[in-house]
Amino acid sequence: MLELGLGNYQAALQCALAVFQDDDPHFGIHVLPDLVEAAARCGETGLADAALGRLAERAAAASTPLALGLLARSRALLTGVGDAEPLYAEAIEHLKACRSAPRLGRAHLLYGEWLRRQRRRRCARCSGRPAWHPAPSSPAP
Repeated sequence: MLELGLGNYQAALQCALAVFQDDDPHFGIHVLPDLVEAAARCGETGLADAALGRLAERAAAASTPLALGLLARSRALLTGVGDAEPLYAEAIEHLKACRSAPRLGRAHLLYGEWLRRQRRRRCARCSGRPAWHPAPSSPAP
């Protein structure tokens, strides 16, 4: 995740690839979405699709908000422009229901990047705010 955040996609791919090859069920659900992202950014679409397939199987079995959110986020990264936005929205909704603020923040960040690539800069500025700036609480009476 660190390498992804730094934009070192090839290094992130190499780190995640070891877990993918070992096929560890415990770490897989956490590493597979990062592998999908790193592979997609490196143009390794076959590897990204393979990781997405494995993630889809595990997310269906787990059926937790975290797993379903990571699956939707990963699908959004690999889908066409017209289908990505509802997948990002689905990912964010699922990830809001679990206690993984870093994963929710990453989903907002990826969605914001996607919005900027679609030349929707105003929407992109707002997309990251909920992840890092929770809604202010009501003032005390």
